[in-house]
Amino acid sequence: MLSGHIHVPFVHAFPYANGRTQSVGAGTLSVRERGCPPSFNLIEADEAEIRVIALQFTGSHFEPMRTWAVSRFQT
Repeated sequence: MLSGHIHVPFVHAFPYANGRTQSVGAGTLSVRERGCPPSFNLIEADEAEIRVIALQFTGSHFEPMRTWAVSRFQT
């Protein structure tokens, strides 16, 4: 489930579908920061897992800030 509004990247498990539902929050590209630099998420998926990579703006380019990996077969 994709989310926004608080402008901070996160991944949280929800107790739906046997714990396999994830809420993924994105940062913001705005310069009005809320304790987190401007950022966006890159989402990658394969047969085994889903990865969310938060990329932050350093002033000249984007670089990885944090990566979450969630098994697609989590119970």
